[in-house]
Amino acid sequence: MFVSKSRSVVYPQSEHARLAGTIAQLWGNEKFRQPQLPFNAFCTGVALHDFGYGLLDTHDILGMEAAERHRTFEALMQMRFSDHIAEIVAKTHVARLMNMAGLSELEQRCRLLLKDLIAKSGIPESVFQDADMITRLCDSVAFDFCFERVTTGSVAVLADNADGNRIDVRYEINFQHTESADGMGYTVGTISLEPWPLSCESVRGYLLAYEGSGYPQVLNPHRVEFEVFAGSE
Repeated sequence: MFVSKSRSVVYPQSEHARLAGTIAQLWGNEKFRQPQLPFNAFCTGVALHDFGYGLLDTHDILGMEAAERHRTFEALMQMRFSDHIAEIVAKTHVARLMNMAGLSELEQRCRLLLKDLIAKSGIPESVFQDADMITRLCDSVAFDFCFERVTTGSVAVLADNADGNRIDVRYEINFQHTESADGMGYTVGTISLEPWPLSCESVRGYLLAYEGSGYPQVLNPHRVEFEVFAGSE
């Protein structure tokens, strides 16, 4: 789960993944090509990349002890999907995170699983690595959003050209909190992407955050709107 930096609410991993999957399913335009994979399978892999956490997890993403983090990555590695392309997309992301966390033994095991799945898919590993750049951007945006803090970042992804060039897609996240008489408040988060990589002019939706006190036994939800739009080039 993600603990907000601005108020006493938390976001389950499942809500974080929903935002990542929303961005992924709209990927691609004249500047940025879609991954060279069955697109629905790719979108499923991004949307379910943290499915091993369950729906209402209690693992503080920034506060886990080493043993808890190890168990969590083990659960992510053991995810099984009926769509093997989606499973490869999700586990390629997991293996990258294991590498970043210095969990070499787990990473080696995960990459062995991936090697077998990729061989059976008949799709080159490089295609999955290229797609993982998009997964990383979608995940990074959703990761930072769920802390409810103003922030910026960037991820290099493949452009729509034949020479394999990568373009840094930059993002900026801002929040507006409005108090209300019922005490629930109202929160809108904005996400600007530049250059614009999606197939539509803008995206609007919402996530559910929950009051931290009593979670997950007591679920007091807060609807948090998000809007994704093009930044200024």
